[in-house]
Amino acid sequence: MFSSILFRNIFLSVLIIVLIFSVSVYFFSVPLIRHSLYEAEEASARTILENVYELVRSEYLGIEAYRESALGARKRELKDIVRLVESLLHSRYQQYRQGILTEKEAQNSVLEELRKLRYGNSDYIWITDYDAVLISHPDPRLYKADYSLVRDKYGKLIVPSVIKIAREENEGYTSYWWRRLEREDFVEKLTYSKNFSQWKWVIATGVYIDDVKKEVARRRKKMIEELRHILRRIKVARTGYLYVFDSDMDMIIHPNPNIEHTNFSDLLNPLTNNSIGKELIAAAHRPVPKLYYQWDKPDDKGRYVYEKISWMKYFEEFDWYIAASVYTEELNSTADMLRNRILWVSAVTFLLSLAAAIIFLHNLLIPVRNLSDMAAKVEEGDLSVRCHVTGKGEFVLLATAFNSMLARIKNNISVLDIKVHERTRELVRANEQLMQEMEERVHAQEAMRKSHERDQSILENIEDGYFEVDLDGNLKFFNDSLWKNLGYASDELMGMNFRVFVDEENEKKVFNVFNEIYKTGRPITAFDWELIKKDGSASYVETSVSLIKDSEEQATGFRGIARDVTERKKTERELAYLAYHDTLTGLHNRKAFMEEFKRTLAQAKNYENERTLFYLDLDRFKLVNDTYGHETGDKLLKEVADRLKKSVRETDHVCRLGGDEFTIILKADTYTDRVIERVRENISCTYNIDGHLIDFITPSIGISVYPRDGRDVDSLIRCADAEMYKAKAMRET
Repeated sequence: MFSSILFRNIFLSVLIIVLIFSVSVYFFSVPLIRHSLYEAEEASARTILENVYELVRSEYLGIEAYRESALGARKRELKDIVRLVESLLHSRYQQYRQGILTEKEAQNSVLEELRKLRYGNSDYIWITDYDAVLISHPDPRLYKADYSLVRDKYGKLIVPSVIKIAREENEGYTSYWWRRLEREDFVEKLTYSKNFSQWKWVIATGVYIDDVKKEVARRRKKMIEELRHILRRIKVARTGYLYVFDSDMDMIIHPNPNIEHTNFSDLLNPLTNNSIGKELIAAAHRPVPKLYYQWDKPDDKGRYVYEKISWMKYFEEFDWYIAASVYTEELNSTADMLRNRILWVSAVTFLLSLAAAIIFLHNLLIPVRNLSDMAAKVEEGDLSVRCHVTGKGEFVLLATAFNSMLARIKNNISVLDIKVHERTRELVRANEQLMQEMEERVHAQEAMRKSHERDQSILENIEDGYFEVDLDGNLKFFNDSLWKNLGYASDELMGMNFRVFVDEENEKKVFNVFNEIYKTGRPITAFDWELIKKDGSASYVETSVSLIKDSEEQATGFRGIARDVTERKKTERELAYLAYHDTLTGLHNRKAFMEEFKRTLAQAKNYENERTLFYLDLDRFKLVNDTYGHETGDKLLKEVADRLKKSVRETDHVCRLGGDEFTIILKADTYTDRVIERVRENISCTYNIDGHLIDFITPSIGISVYPRDGRDVDSLIRCADAEMYKAKAMRET
């Protein structure tokens, strides 16, 4: 067979055509699939990093809001304490004026009481005369001491500054650095002083700022622990992870506990021999914030031959660098799997095509070989030879004509015998031809069945769903992964239109995508849509779709691969929720409040109607934390949040800005008075927290109305805040 020149020429042509086709399919499809899947994995990692960055920003804003709120509460507390002392001085002064006590007795009695007074964290009251002589102080060393020239650690005059603001403005705040009682280290202190002109005294008390800083540090530590818990649950690709460090290269959060709280400034990039930390920091400030580098693996330590990629984000307020890191081979793992399977299918198809070509050529050349042998025998004078050619076509006609010619020559010898013999031979030949055709058809059907089984096995073994639909969106073919994911039986799904398992929004989205593919002929990769399973549950898939064409290049349908990304979507929604909600109360946070308030004002401007903003905080909330602890305070804040939501309609917007400050955006302007009444009544009711009956919490509420009090977000917030502090001042008075 291989000695035939005709066979070699035809076989070589078939071999080249099949080889070119297989190579073309491989090199045109594999790079496209690999590039598309890599970009999809990279986009997913960047989305996760961006959501974590927004979560950190939200926590930072909450801590800053608490810092401002706590300092304001401390200032109000100082003012309340001084006012109480002022009342005591007025009482003694009146006793002196009425003749009940002498002036000296009245002064000594009140000074003696104040020297023993303590409150808060070893805080106290002190009094100085206009000459800066301390006439009342709990520290015996400072009693009657002249402080007219005493300065703090930075050279600022202490007592003269306090006296000056009290005498010029009657009351005011002064900041300087001083020691706590019974301690020698200096701490920043905020002092409130008030003038008592009747005796030419200045009453003063202060709070150490480090008390507020300690609470801020506690909240930041709690935030880091919560963030650590969240990041350890997030995976990038298969083994990738997120980590956080600062500019000193101290590792703050890392999925490996052994690495956390360590400094990696001496850890070098094995290829560049530079600090890997400095390279990561530099990458964070580039236009494209990512870094490629070689690293080892946990199961192959010391061999820095595995390429990694880290995407970076810098959070300036905390001086944090947030990174998402993964081995690049994991981003290509899915593409590599599909490439190998396509290569395997191409190889099998190539071998089957060669085998089919050999069988076809072998059967094709049998008549040629028979005719050649017969011609040689006829040339030698043997007229009894016949060419036994089976099948159809020109070779059969040629052989038949040749045999007929020989038959007519022999007919001169024995016409009848030749006719009978020829008829019998024709019947045998027809029967043999029929049997051979039947056998060839069986072989061809068996080869097609095996090829179909191999293709079916490949599709059924991939985890992603594969489907083919006609131009109307009716399913014509799919693998097991698709119908198992949708929850239908295979026979139920066959012929079903895609509109059955999508809602109206996704129906339009999918139609537009398929229509774009139909118009342009270009495939579309990695578009997301939501499927509705048979049981009613939702499943998110990431789909790649291309056009199916017939032999005449006419579009007949679409084929695609759908990957289940439900878990990834769930993680993205959780991170999005945390970015816009307060983690303690579940209310909207400051970021959500600002965005919603801007939208509300835009609607009010369009429809020319009013909108009302409530700005409130809790009176004496600090007393809850000081008396019962911060855990009880947090539980009380949750209860306050629930009561606020019950006080307004569902369409109204309740937010927690931080600490004990809340806002309410009313979407209607017809029931403001009723809301104020319900909020005051509900918030002022007694709280039962961990067995403690707390009945002294009341709200101070400030209200601003658009457009009466302002036409933009900042002016309305300032107005409501000012009204709240007026309300608080009136309540304290």
